[in-house]
Amino acid sequence: MLFRSKSPITASGTSVDFSSIPSWVSRISIMFNGLSTASTGTLMLQVGNSGGIVATGYVGTVGAFSSSSTSSVIASGTAGFWLTTAGASAATSSYNGLATLMRVDDAGTIWSLTGDITYTTAGSSAYFAGSVTGLSSILTTVRITTTAGTDTFDAGTINIIYE
Repeated sequence: MLFRSKSPITASGTSVDFSSIPSWVSRISIMFNGLSTASTGTLMLQVGNSGGIVATGYVGTVGAFSSSSTSSVIASGTAGFWLTTAGASAATSSYNGLATLMRVDDAGTIWSLTGDITYTTAGSSAYFAGSVTGLSSILTTVRITTTAGTDTFDAGTINIIYE
């Protein structure tokens, strides 16, 4: 069974949550279009269960590359999956991309992530991958926020498909 949210959610506030994800889901695709924050916060994806959003147990890396530079930036966080690197984000950036979460275990408590995102600042792209093992029960929520948790979204949409 494939489900797509009825329409993209316009990003606002400090986070965008997709909740009530059914227990049978094994793959979640999160799409970003024109996503922007009013600050320079690093975009982050977190997951949650019936106990709330999980802020531990993440292992992952994000690498950012720019068309205007031959250097790359590698970063990681443990409170969520970083989708961009610290310092590479800008209040004037617009983000477009896809993140895919895949269920690893039968209990639905271990998930892996892969994806990429482009941002308009200097033609940059970020590629990310990782896993989370901090869920005590089955995943029910996906949250898009920033590492500070206080940066406000000021443009763009987010949508999901799960199967």
